[in-house]
Amino acid sequence: MEVYTRNEIENLINTIKDENFSVDENIDLFIGPKKNQRLIVKPGLKVKHRDSGVNYVVVYVDLSDVSDPKLICNRPGITIQLSKKDFKDYERE
Repeated sequence: MEVYTRNEIENLINTIKDENFSVDENIDLFIGPKKNQRLIVKPGLKVKHRDSGVNYVVVYVDLSDVSDPKLICNRPGITIQLSKKDFKDYERE
């Protein structure tokens, strides 16, 4: 097992930041090939707004218009509707 000093760890972190490595996960509703896709976002999934850090829970997935699916989410006292264009602003929690 290798042991790293604090300076070595900080240098590794700075290298990663400098190379612009990041995790960029959007909310995807489906997984798999187009002909055989499975819905992976279901009620109970927690999502977080990227900028504010506010968490919501998915309570309903509206697929009545598959080209523009909607997620109904809530947190205590607030219910919101996210359309496909909003998914980029949220990530799985």
